[in-house]
Amino acid sequence: MASSATFVDAWREPVTARRSGPFAVVVVTKSPRSGHVKTRLCPPLAPVDAALLHAAFLRDTLDRVRLLADVDVAVAYTPAEDRPRFEATCAGVMLLPQSDGDLGTRLAAIFETLCARGFRGIVAIGADTPTLPPSFVRHAFDLLSRAEVDVVLGPAHDGGYYLIGLKEPEPALFRDIAWSTDRVYALTMDRAAEARLRTACLPPWHDVDTFVDLRRLASELATDGTTAPYTRAQLVQLGLL
Repeated sequence: MASSATFVDAWREPVTARRSGPFAVVVVTKSPRSGHVKTRLCPPLAPVDAALLHAAFLRDTLDRVRLLADVDVAVAYTPAEDRPRFEATCAGVMLLPQSDGDLGTRLAAIFETLCARGFRGIVAIGADTPTLPPSFVRHAFDLLSRAEVDVVLGPAHDGGYYLIGLKEPEPALFRDIAWSTDRVYALTMDRAAEARLRTACLPPWHDVDTFVDLRRLASELATDGTTAPYTRAQLVQLGLL
């Protein structure tokens, strides 16, 4: 097993490229370095176990969005120096190094970059929703295809959001947000209203930030034997499933 100071290499097979289309889904993630990801799970998890779990989340999330037809898949990663690792483990996927700054600054830059590449609808999700139904992402693109919708948000149960979709850069949505709090979704809706952006919302879903979230995910997977196989394997190894 890797030490707490090393990069956790939990991927084995390259991710296959999607056929080019008008839409892009971008998974926003960090490299699964022990001690640098999912730190709110530690304790009770050891940092290396949290990193392995993060890598499993990312792999399952990528596999799920790859089910979407006519949608290009991107990974927005940090830190930038880990690009060779992502090139080796995510072959065929667009790789976007995240910019410096807080999460809002980085999200705004991601949308600006992908819009400049000509995509007509872009959806960003985190790598910590390994059971997110692909139909939710598809519905986000369907909503973005409507003239009367500018922004799509997927509210999370913890007060944040698990998905945001845009047709063009909207940096105002990401300014003055108290990130990692239960006010993120409400504040983003306020920013959208201030900018006179028309917003559509998806059903609520959950991400995994805390150990309570992780136990909820384990309960969900206990009744579903096929979803998120890499996450399931890690949870079994941890004795949580």
